Amino acid sequence: MNTLIKPKSISNILRFAFAIILTVMMCKPASATHVIGGEVYYECLDPATGFYRFTVKLYRDCYNGVPFFDDPIFVSLYDVNDNLVIQFNMALPVDDTLDNETYNVCLYSPPDICVHTAVYQEDFFLPPGEFYMTYQRCCRNVIIANIQNPSSTGFGFEIKIPDSSEAVCNSSPYFNNYPPTIICLDAPFTYDHSATDPDGDSLVYYFCAPNDYNNGTWGIIPNPSGPPVVHYDVTYLSPYDTLYPIWAPTDTFKIDPVTGFLTGTPELAGNYVVAICVSEYRNGVLLSTNKRDFQFNIASCLEDPNLGFTFLPDPCDNLKINFTYTGNQVESFYWDFGVDTSDSDTSIFPNPTYTYPDTGDYAVTLVVNQDYYCADTLGISVIPPNPLKADFSWIKVCPDDTVFFQDQSIVNVFTGPIVGWNWTFPKGTPLTDTVQNPYSIFADTITYNTTLVITTAPPGSGSDSSKYCKDTVHLPVNFFPIPYVDAGPDLYMTLGDAVQLSATGTFSYSWSPSSTLNNSNIYNPLAFPLETTDFMVTGTSVDSCVNRDIVRVHVVDAQVEIPNAFSPNGDGVNDIIYLLSVGVVEVREFKIFNRWGQIVFETGGDILNLQGWDGMFNGQPQEMGNYAYYYKAVDRAGTAMEGSGDIALIR
Repeated sequence: MNTLIKPKSISNILRFAFAIILTVMMCKPASATHVIGGEVYYECLDPATGFYRFTVKLYRDCYNGVPFFDDPIFVSLYDVNDNLVIQFNMALPVDDTLDNETYNVCLYSPPDICVHTAVYQEDFFLPPGEFYMTYQRCCRNVIIANIQNPSSTGFGFEIKIPDSSEAVCNSSPYFNNYPPTIICLDAPFTYDHSATDPDGDSLVYYFCAPNDYNNGTWGIIPNPSGPPVVHYDVTYLSPYDTLYPIWAPTDTFKIDPVTGFLTGTPELAGNYVVAICVSEYRNGVLLSTNKRDFQFNIASCLEDPNLGFTFLPDPCDNLKINFTYTGNQVESFYWDFGVDTSDSDTSIFPNPTYTYPDTGDYAVTLVVNQDYYCADTLGISVIPPNPLKADFSWIKVCPDDTVFFQDQSIVNVFTGPIVGWNWTFPKGTPLTDTVQNPYSIFADTITYNTTLVITTAPPGSGSDSSKYCKDTVHLPVNFFPIPYVDAGPDLYMTLGDAVQLSATGTFSYSWSPSSTLNNSNIYNPLAFPLETTDFMVTGTSVDSCVNRDIVRVHVVDAQVEIPNAFSPNGDGVNDIIYLLSVGVVEVREFKIFNRWGQIVFETGGDILNLQGWDGMFNGQPQEMGNYAYYYKAVDRAGTAMEGSGDIALIR
């Protein structure tokens, strides 16, 4: 029967209320649901001094567990008589988030699964003897399906450190892999639950009962943690027990005692507490047992790998594309980069790089899990940008003219803008330049390989020149040809006469001096110089290139010249003898006599129509010998000229 005590004064009332509040606060347990599993183990670091490292590895539910990991945790070492020997206050280390590995190529974890882990450690010297390392914490998640009263059920961890009579400076086994954060519903499950023993002791694996402790006596966070004697097995809900902790009526969960491989097929979603022990034996003697206590999450997994990938051109080689896979974890990759003319445009890496032969639209295909029933395919069109390319043009000119260069390099958003131009002009003036559009003068007609090197600054490169891109081009720079100009052989004329010049070889002409020419801009002007003169013709090609040549016009007195011999033998050489003249306009008579004074040939008239003698007379070839000649002529001034001499006829 409860009795209400009435306070006698206001001060008593206040004191009474404060006492009630304080009592309630002191009696209410600081329960927590953050820890979902863990294990404890140790390692001997120095047998000579008994120096050990003690480890407590804990796991917490990121979403349903509150509060965060404790800082610190309280770990105790007891002797065989349950006497507290050592107490550790282990500080909270940096925590980590476990990967949600389903251990099934074709299944993926749902997004609401998250497990943190923290590995607490402390090093300490142990005196000789047998000890037990313990750690307790309350409580478990209320959503656990296979044990009674999970919200008031705690964790009790313990492990034996044997006396040196059993093993000198023993190290306990520890599990190799993190526990699975997710087990897929209705899917066969295989997991490597093996452990490593640093001493090489024999290991045996088996299901065991998770431990609870009397949190009503020892508290929610025991400090110090209690001895092993306070631990007892959790109470399973039927039909679950130590050997059947997960609903799997068809393919029950089993653990291989030798390999530690855990197998089974869960058939009911939920959270299940499972404990797996690994015991170490040396020469048939049990030394210690590491019990991993963990909350297994059974949930429906996802089958869609959420295929996706991104691609980004290399800043300095835009035909080189870097592919990045963005989907869920898969077992295998097969990429086809879509080059129809190639059989080697494939890769099996998750994030490959491929260099395309040219720009274009390429149908890239990714196949994942190719050898499994859950193989999936994704195709995306990839269009590499026009690559970084140094290029330039120039205006073709004649030799010795200025060549103007125009930068026509190609850049894009990946290469960034051009920040430098470096030109090289072999034998040019100047030899180099760093402006965008330079010029140079070349002194010869040969072809020059002009070089342009451009430098770009990709986005994000800032002032770090090591991240800049470069491209180089060598292009042959040539010129229009110099035209061939020929002014012809030297010419002779008499004063007052005119002579016709004649140039060949090009498109247009200009003569100088022009004062004694009838037209200085044609190829064949008439020249009437008053004295011997050198006439220069400048020829210009259709490309406006020029060249020059000179012809000398000799101004001489009128004269007649007759060769002193000829050979009319029909060989086409010197078969006819002519009267040759300069400044003569008319030959009044030109006669040839044999040795008897007989006229064998005679001619006269306009100088342009004057005939020559072929060595015949009356249709008969004349005999070899000397023949006399006589001529009368008139020059342009009307002055009469006459002369005589001998000719030798040779056959």
